[in-house]
Amino acid sequence: MNKNIGYLLVALGVIAALVALFADQLGLGNKDGFGLQQTGLLVVGLVVAAVGGFLSTRSPSTAS
Repeated sequence: MNKNIGYLLVALGVIAALVALFADQLGLGNKDGFGLQQTGLLVVGLVVAAVGGFLSTRSPSTAS
């Protein structure tokens, strides 16, 4: 189950990062360069993707 959550987090993080990178082209940015909100969304997206990658690659622990 953690792997599925990890894959979902990777996908959401990548989507968030892409939206941040292309916000101006998508009409979501203010066209004045790369703003603070875009930077924040990019960082959050990358962190979420990294956490998802960690969850999806770690081996399941066995309960004793």
